[in-house]
Amino acid sequence: LITCSFVLASRSVMFTSLVTAFMFYSIKQGRKISLAKVSIAGGITVIGVFAASAFRTGTISDFGGSTVFSQVLYGNTFSDIRDFAWVLGYWNGDLLLGKTYASGILSFVPSALSDFRQEWGMGHFTLTTTGMFSTERFHGGLRCTIFGEPYFNFGILGVIILSFIYGWIFESVNQKVIRYCRKGLYMRAYASSTILNILGCLMISSGAFSIYLFFLPILFLYLLGKTIDYSLGIRGKIRLYHQ
Repeated sequence: LITCSFVLASRSVMFTSLVTAFMFYSIKQGRKISLAKVSIAGGITVIGVFAASAFRTGTISDFGGSTVFSQVLYGNTFSDIRDFAWVLGYWNGDLLLGKTYASGILSFVPSALSDFRQEWGMGHFTLTTTGMFSTERFHGGLRCTIFGEPYFNFGILGVIILSFIYGWIFESVNQKVIRYCRKGLYMRAYASSTILNILGCLMISSGAFSIYLFFLPILFLYLLGKTIDYSLGIRGKIRLYHQ
């Protein structure tokens, strides 16, 4: 994942992979790991994220402490809260009743072939609500925190119910990850956390396409393995019968 992230220039993939690996190691070490190691790892990650951003935009020569401070205050760090307030200020109060979630579930259908997806995608909703939508230039839409979409779809009740489901599943995954990491079973720990990909789409449907990209290849390989096992089993029985 880290190697591919360099090719794709994806900061999220690269640093999420690094942080996940260090987190699993830290859980395994427990109280044996020093606070200094955690602080150094955290500092390197923060600086690395902003340095990668500067390198990608070609402004690495201007990178420094003031640049990091400016990006923290005025970059994407707090943009979710800002964007949520922005959309909320223009919203007319009509609940979407799950339309953006339905659009996310149908993400395997190209937007050009679906008027429903074009109209009710969460990104399109935020742009049309704030008057930012334009056919002349592309904009992915505003981000409204993990509670924004549940609120626009189902109001306060939706936020309460979906947050309860989110918290319950997240803690269940957390307990499994801790249990596996303490036993040194890092692959099982990672595998048990993949359900969070679906959980994230419960709060932000814009990333629902990642479910198909992540799970369909796994399902294909699983079925392929079962088919091979079945084929080998049949051949073994035939060979044994002839013997």
